[in-house]
Amino acid sequence: FKAKLHTFITISSSHCGNKYMTSTLVSGGMWAIMQLQKSTLLEELQLTDAAQNSDAFIYRLSQEEGLEHFQFVVLVASRQDTYVPLHSAHIQIPRPAEVDNALDGGMYIDMARNLLAPILKSEKKQTTVIRLTLDQKFTARSVDTFIGRK
Repeated sequence: FKAKLHTFITISSSHCGNKYMTSTLVSGGMWAIMQLQKSTLLEELQLTDAAQNSDAFIYRLSQEEGLEHFQFVVLVASRQDTYVPLHSAHIQIPRPAEVDNALDGGMYIDMARNLLAPILKSEKKQTTVIRLTLDQKFTARSVDTFIGRK
């Protein structure tokens, strides 16, 4: 079946978790929810679901094969999306991860490399990675547009 895999499209998917978010409001909200109730999904997105970084679910998932089997990988993201960081949706290494000397920076860089390295190394067929960035112009400002719901 792998030979039939043609195009893989993701829309605002958090491929590398939600580290290095730009919205302190959303980041703070996620922290508050995690404090009030156990949320496995939020712990996984924040990469706090395991004692060791290498045991985090998203990190382990980044080590699995997959993207290299597709002819095209299309990564769609929006700068206005305050829930999923642009760099995570595009599988790119953000500047804060590069300068983060703690384990989190290295882990984030490893995840991005884990996801993209098989594409670069694949000798079977060439995979084209396309990163699309959507920019939306909001005419009205409200709490909903501020936190990214509209």
